[in-house]
Amino acid sequence: MGKRIKFANAEPSPVSKLEKLLSNYAPEVQIDVVESIEDIGNEEKMSDLIEYEENSSYESFGITFIEFAIINEFLYDTLNGKNKQLTVSSFGSVDSLGRISYGGNFSITNSWWFQCNLDGQDIIFQTRVFLDRNDIITELQITTLKRTKYELLEKLKSRIINLAFNNSKYTGKCIKVKLRDGHFKGIEVVEMNNYSTELILSETQKKFIEHFISRVGRGGTARYLLNGEPGTGKTESIREIIKRLTPNVTFIIPDFSSSEDLTVILEACEIFESGVIIMDDIDLYLGSRDRGNYTQLLGQFLSFFDGVKKRKISLLASTNDKGLVDKAAERPGRFNMTLDYTFLTEEQVISVCKIHLPVEYQIEDVYKTLNGSINGKKANITGAFIANLAENIKEMAEDSENWTIEDTISLIRESYRGFYASQVNKQTNLGFKVS
Repeated sequence: MGKRIKFANAEPSPVSKLEKLLSNYAPEVQIDVVESIEDIGNEEKMSDLIEYEENSSYESFGITFIEFAIINEFLYDTLNGKNKQLTVSSFGSVDSLGRISYGGNFSITNSWWFQCNLDGQDIIFQTRVFLDRNDIITELQITTLKRTKYELLEKLKSRIINLAFNNSKYTGKCIKVKLRDGHFKGIEVVEMNNYSTELILSETQKKFIEHFISRVGRGGTARYLLNGEPGTGKTESIREIIKRLTPNVTFIIPDFSSSEDLTVILEACEIFESGVIIMDDIDLYLGSRDRGNYTQLLGQFLSFFDGVKKRKISLLASTNDKGLVDKAAERPGRFNMTLDYTFLTEEQVISVCKIHLPVEYQIEDVYKTLNGSINGKKANITGAFIANLAENIKEMAEDSENWTIEDTISLIRESYRGFYASQVNKQTNLGFKVS
């Protein structure tokens, strides 16, 4: 005698189709039906044992955890909405003991079954995630009420993936994919509408940013490394690229804890027809053999892009010091462009001031101070410094009735000597933050 389980009926009428499909999923399990979830445990209301349906078909397919999450989300959303090709009438889960539950607190990272009708065919789609020898395994299991050939089951798998991705809220967005020690922690959409980008770039920077946008936008691939001190425009350039390419391109920020996690994310995200990986502070992750901090992650990263298989995913990475990035990672094939970001020229300082500073401070004395010498050396000014300065001027001018141009000049010098000078003199690696 196999396991005996109780299943709560979602409707007043019997759920015979679901019972048969689930019995096919686990034929050794005996399923008892009760009228409602509250009746589970009431032996008097249990129906007769449901016999295993010999004419049904079942198959399990390996899928990536990105596909797993998007299928889960799509099927759950269809349960609460409408889709011309697909209806979902109920959902639930099966625990490790084979007990079937109806409904539940939905999460895209969990395993679920969905009772569906796709193009007139009754189907159970079930997603499963588990660890096997420390490897994360994600599967899509398909059970049909009528006996179906394997080739048709394969087509059903492709059909549901296609439907899920075409209706996904993640495709064409900037998303953070979270994988920690082999455990899938979910996907987060990073909203970019809150950021305004007014780029002050050199002609070379403009040229190659436009090239990246054009190349990826028409379906090609590009791998760029943006190099420069904090505040020199890397963040703004990345935000501009994201805004220009979405919703036609999906941007992925990996959130990982090991080299294995990163590799899984990179491979899984190739499912997007046009995708760009964003690597924050790549020097911190990859290390340098020359400087003695070579890590396994560098090898994994290089192997991914150096393999026989031609990768269709693009890469946009940032570093505050490209000297910290291993020379092997810089060679063509891994990055096809290293784009340098430097401190503002005198003309750029004036242009950035006109964007950020209040009108009354857009004057020659302020420009001369920013373009002059501080502490006996030519000031190295970034757009981030001017933006931060503008906020400080606004706040201090509001707090002081007698705020003057002289006070503004003094603030520029003190800010540079203090906060800003300490930042540019340290070998820090702040990277960019898109979220």
